[in-house]
Amino acid sequence: MIKLERDRYGNDGSVVRARTTHYCEGYRCNQRAINAGEFYYRAVAFPGSEVVEKGNPPWVMKLCRDCLNDPMLERFDAAVASLLPSVTRDNGTVYTPRTIRAVLIGPEDDAPEAVMVLGTHDVDRARTVAAEEARRYWLEMGDNDYPRLGDHKTTWMRRDIVSFDSIDGPYYNFTLDREHGAAAIEFTIRWEIDAPSDPAETPLEGIES
Repeated sequence: MIKLERDRYGNDGSVVRARTTHYCEGYRCNQRAINAGEFYYRAVAFPGSEVVEKGNPPWVMKLCRDCLNDPMLERFDAAVASLLPSVTRDNGTVYTPRTIRAVLIGPEDDAPEAVMVLGTHDVDRARTVAAEEARRYWLEMGDNDYPRLGDHKTTWMRRDIVSFDSIDGPYYNFTLDREHGAAAIEFTIRWEIDAPSDPAETPLEGIES
């Protein structure tokens, strides 16, 4: 869900992805079906507005894209474009990520061996997130060796916490789960001695082996 600016009447509204089938409550489309996975506009009018009299509960309406006016349609389309794309599992179920995050993988007391990026199967997008996470670790630890991304594999993973450190935070274990896991891409890390002289350089340079 993405909350949008209030409309000209002062009513709140959000872009929502339907989990089940709904029917549009607008007047232009003759109550067409809003199918699961489709985006719709959820309008909320509060008491005291031009729509709801004072003292009554909020009035909520589900509207399909076809029933939005031009100013609202522009904001609606921009919000939909900013959302992360869904990924379909092999069994046909749809996985919808809420965010993309990277987790370093490796021994607790040694340098990480890989980066797991959760929430996408877009290799280019995941590579950028993984590279930034590897670079963040390098800058924090001050290692002489420099992390560069190597090979990658696309998978579905479930993340479980196996231990927790009061300073370093949680340590995770990843289990292959094609039925219920998150979309994931794992990148190996190569540690090289040619650390860049400019800390602003990221591990994106020459990352593929």
